[in-house]
Amino acid sequence: MDLKILSVLKLKDKDDKDTTYEVRLLCRNCKKDWIENVKKSTYVRCEKDNNYMIKAEEPSNKMLFECPKCGAHNKIARLPLT
Repeated sequence: MDLKILSVLKLKDKDDKDTTYEVRLLCRNCKKDWIENVKKSTYVRCEKDNNYMIKAEEPSNKMLFECPKCGAHNKIARLPLT
């Protein structure tokens, strides 16, 4: 079995439910920061001006974060959790 295939398998909890983790984000347009819950079956990736999510099953499909204050999809930065 190839190790790359094992790394993209969906992570499940004991109850067969997706578990989530927290990601702290910042909108560079309006300076609003917030906490977003992301499923462990999705990964957060970054580009030059934006962060986005991809699913393990469909890595070509990008899902953008949306600012809750101004609704912007671009210029979303990821901050460390404090």
